[in-house]
Amino acid sequence: MGIQNTEQANTQNNVSKRLEFQNRELIIEQLNQAIRLLSKDQRALNVLKTEVEHQIKEKEERIKQYI
Repeated sequence: MGIQNTEQANTQNNVSKRLEFQNRELIIEQLNQAIRLLSKDQRALNVLKTEVEHQIKEKEERIKQYI
């Protein structure tokens, strides 16, 4: 009977370790996805910033032409 309890405990321990490993993999995958999305957001922000700066420069140049 002691052997059976040990086997059950080992099985439960193995299952727990496997689930913990899968959870860690899932968390890592989600973090990687979040990093990719943030990188895309940063690139989009840089493009938008560049475009706004360009528009401001053009507007300033047009204003200078009329002064």
